[in-house]
Amino acid sequence: MARVTINVYTSLREKLGWKTKVVIVNDDATLEDVVKSVQDLWNALREFIERGWTPMILVNGVHADLKGGMRVRVKDGDVIDVFPAAGGG
Repeated sequence: MARVTINVYTSLREKLGWKTKVVIVNDDATLEDVVKSVQDLWNALREFIERGWTPMILVNGVHADLKGGMRVRVKDGDVIDVFPAAGGG
């Protein structure tokens, strides 16, 4: 089993009402498995994506897209940082 820490930031933190969660997942879990294991986080990210916004997810400080996206395997001690999509204009 792998113990993974999830941190959320800015408006996502306000929406969810928490800052940090630690989850326990199988050793072969992917980033997607971890995110889906936290139902309120998964629902919030789906909502962003449905609106056409792309949240930024880091695994150990590196953008998940550079590591394989949502298919990257997580390991014990990994830290996942989730930022909502930024807007501006």
